[in-house]
Amino acid sequence: MPTYPKSKLTGGSAIETRREPGHTAERSEDRVQSFLTRYASELRYEDLPAEAVHAAKVRIIDTLGALIAGFDGAPCRLARQVAADMQQANGATLLGTRKKTSLDMAAFVNATAARFPELTDTYHWPGSGSVLHPRRCQIALQWP
Repeated sequence: MPTYPKSKLTGGSAIETRREPGHTAERSEDRVQSFLTRYASELRYEDLPAEAVHAAKVRIIDTLGALIAGFDGAPCRLARQVAADMQQANGATLLGTRKKTSLDMAAFVNATAARFPELTDTYHWPGSGSVLHPRRCQIALQWP
């Protein structure tokens, strides 16, 4: 088995192999992933610095503005047409429509619209270029 360098976050190897009690198969556990998962699951909104909350809001508003600007772009219309053929009643929303499709297709369509203005150099202002990743937006939109 290969060895991995010591992790600065966990103090040990980044990947640990261990046997589960009562099982004969080895299970690999990424300690960095475990650390980040634990950190994210224990994080509360109240613990976030005001600057981080403000920065997140700016990027969400920027992303939505870019998505609106790119909604009618030709590649965006084509992506929506493809997604329309893959509708799912309980799926994720294609922003700007009432249509629902799979989470990955909705993320693709919404990302196409959100990035189109920047890729065509029609949406630039000081500080732009830090658009929130649309996949994270889709997950947030599906959150109960």
